[in-house]
Amino acid sequence: MDTAVSIPSRRQATHVNANSMRSATETPILRLLRAWEAINAEAHEYAVDDSLDIDAADKLLDRLFYGRAEAIKNELMTLPCTCAADFAAKLIVDTIKGSSIQEWETGEIWTEARRLTGISR
Repeated sequence: MDTAVSIPSRRQATHVNANSMRSATETPILRLLRAWEAINAEAHEYAVDDSLDIDAADKLLDRLFYGRAEAIKNELMTLPCTCAADFAAKLIVDTIKGSSIQEWETGEIWTEARRLTGISR
């Protein structure tokens, strides 16, 4: 009896291998970054009812998405960086993809940067 075998294309095989390697080597910070990004992508795609006023829409988005994203951010920021990619992930999350810059003296990302580099305030 012949058995059909499906051989993935080079592109499919590369995609599968990259994803499996990513999950095997990702740090806890990078896994949290991916979760944070997925929640923000869901929020971006979510269609808010046009009949809601701005405050009600904000509360809905906070309840459905941004509360979870903030909890992930808080957990991510407490973990120590183990590589440059971890620091980059923290920078992305802490600055909300570059749209907000934290204060040098008090910002979590700058506290970590000073700790990693050994410079003082």
